[in-house]
Amino acid sequence: MLFADPSMLVETVTHEIRGSFRIAHHKHDDRLQFDLIVGCRGTAFVGQTRQELSNVTAVFALPGEPHGYDLRRPGPAVCRVYHVKLKCDESLKKQLKGVFPSLLTGLAQAEALSSALRVVVQLGYVRQMRGGVLLPRLAEVICLWPRANAEDDTTWLTRATDDLPTGLAAAVAMIDARPSDPPSLDELAEIASLSPRHFSRQFQFRFGCTAFTYATARRVAAARELLLDSNHRVLHVAHELGFPSIAIFSRWFKQQVGVSPRQYRSSPTTM
Repeated sequence: MLFADPSMLVETVTHEIRGSFRIAHHKHDDRLQFDLIVGCRGTAFVGQTRQELSNVTAVFALPGEPHGYDLRRPGPAVCRVYHVKLKCDESLKKQLKGVFPSLLTGLAQAEALSSALRVVVQLGYVRQMRGGVLLPRLAEVICLWPRANAEDDTTWLTRATDDLPTGLAAAVAMIDARPSDPPSLDELAEIASLSPRHFSRQFQFRFGCTAFTYATARRVAAARELLLDSNHRVLHVAHELGFPSIAIFSRWFKQQVGVSPRQYRSSPTTM
């Protein structure tokens, strides 16, 4: 049921922790949540479980379970949170209860799980591609997620692979590297060593959307990540993403996300 309907994927977010980061205690009535916290220190809690964090932490919250965390970056290493939120009715809630631990910390570096989550977050903003491309990666995330009462299993540490053709992978990398200056169709076709027409067909076939739609989604993703960092003023975010004014950026962001930048930043249910 979970993978029959792409609209069940509600939210995908990632955020690099550069100082301290707090998500206030909150709960969702009809959502279940997966968070992978990599390299952070601090505390997290789900329901009655509270834990000091170390190494990699897997957080799982069913609908109605209060959860939140206070995180800090302990040193120069990358410290990041990957977040996925899914719709969940009572039937699915009963099926999943007890399957995943609510809070498991001290895990070794989970390369495969992190890699799969990066793809889910990267593609999750583009609703047109939520079928054939995204759902297998989401299934991979859930299959790799540590299970409650499971024996120690190192297979989930194996690195996942990316099966994109070299040319399309280079084009996607160019889009991801330039959120403030999205590349033109001609630039993308050139780096992919294809004609613009052939590139457009290949991209649409692979991703289910145009390169422009994908580039817009990646720009939204960059905006959301920057807004989660309280050290960045909204004006700074607008300029960093290439918008000439905060007003233009705010209108664009609200059109894409449904709330203003300040509302998005202040909501405890963002993650």
